[in-house]
Amino acid sequence: MSFRRRSGRPATRRSEPEFVTYHCLIGSQPMGVLTFRNIVNGMTIPPLRWLVTDLNMVVLPDSDINVLEWEQKVRDSSGAGLWITDDDMRRFVRYNHQMIDGEFFGSPINSTTTDASQAVIRIDFFDSTTVTVTLDRSVIGSSWEFDLFLGPGVPVSSIGSRDEEIADEQRRAQEHRDGRERPTGETP
Repeated sequence: MSFRRRSGRPATRRSEPEFVTYHCLIGSQPMGVLTFRNIVNGMTIPPLRWLVTDLNMVVLPDSDINVLEWEQKVRDSSGAGLWITDDDMRRFVRYNHQMIDGEFFGSPINSTTTDASQAVIRIDFFDSTTVTVTLDRSVIGSSWEFDLFLGPGVPVSSIGSRDEEIADEQRRAQEHRDGRERPTGETP
């Protein structure tokens, strides 16, 4: 996958956000291996502040990143998670060997929020099996390789979290069990 340089301009939203989400099982790609590095380098991302809500990763042997220390910082963080700099995120990308679990929300550098409410991107690797990327196309660009790996994006109204997605899935499953919602294609 080709390396995509980040623009040097700060992230700013155009008039209307254009949220799109991608969800893919790792290993289901038509070519190559889907990695954290491939995902991030497949996008044009301006410098951002990053909120990390989950982190469990393996780094390359030549890395100076103390993974256990970073994972502990995320676990010990109060509030929504651990805020890291754009430079920290770039180091995670550069030295990552495997992202087991990681949820990252990128917000404009000048945002003052203490949560992910102003995020323009969410990158979520879960259990080494799935990746979800939700981004604001008015701020974040993607390469053809990104689209090839993750398939077509689906328009969404906002950037949610893994916890919100799991709660929605559980709610839909319960409604289905209770008979309030019919499976797709089933008629009354």
